[in-house]
Amino acid sequence: MTRSTLGWIPILLLAAGCGLGGGSSPNPQSSAFVFITVDKFDPSSVSSNVAQKNTDDTTAVTLRSNLRSPGLTTPSTLDDVVITSYSVSFSGPGPVPAPFTRAIIIRVPAGTVANGTVSDNVSEAVTLVVVQATDKRTAPLNTITQTFQATATITFRGTDGRGSRVEASGGLVVVFTPS
Repeated sequence: MTRSTLGWIPILLLAAGCGLGGGSSPNPQSSAFVFITVDKFDPSSVSSNVAQKNTDDTTAVTLRSNLRSPGLTTPSTLDDVVITSYSVSFSGPGPVPAPFTRAIIIRVPAGTVANGTVSDNVSEAVTLVVVQATDKRTAPLNTITQTFQATATITFRGTDGRGSRVEASGGLVVVFTPS
């Protein structure tokens, strides 16, 4: 290789590390070297009894950190992600509550590589509020008379160790009952 050819190698590696090398992720515009995905909600659906006006309805979430270019880089602490907020919005045929955002701290580790496989890159299960008790005491939920289903979309936002923004969303079914 000539000296001019070698000069392009760092630029190509940088472009691949920034997600410019193709593929898809939850936030393709991000300059982060990692992206996060929702591994699971537990339970995967939530029952919300609107008559229990002083009780938040919750689920637990597990998030996963994924390298954008796992063949070019190995995880480091700079690839750890810290989620600092989540937003819940609802869609469905019934009278759904207004969207809300809450602050939270969830550390999603970058993991380790052994034999070409990334492991230990999931967060601990963290409990989230999906339906707020205050929403059960106000319209439109305090007026429901029939059971209905809605979809809750939960969007997680945070940064990696380099300060780049990361975001991922997941959804689950919420069954609202009047009593």
